[in-house]
Amino acid sequence: MPVRFAPIIDLNRKARAYIVMDPNLSGGRPVIKGTGIAAEIIAERRKSGESIARLAKDYRLSRRAIQEAVEYSQQRAA
Repeated sequence: MPVRFAPIIDLNRKARAYIVMDPNLSGGRPVIKGTGIAAEIIAERRKSGESIARLAKDYRLSRRAIQEAVEYSQQRAA
């Protein structure tokens, strides 16, 4: 059984660099690698109108990590 894995980002089979699923973190929900911050929390803040730059600053993460969290959550919602 895998301990941690990165979900697939698209049909081209490119793995996400920042989003991982680990049963030991956040109940296995997708989180930003190395933080335990749930991708859905980032996405909800972005959906409420906060900018990528603001979220990156608040969480002290790269803009790319924030963008991947938002994209992943949007794909899951679709």
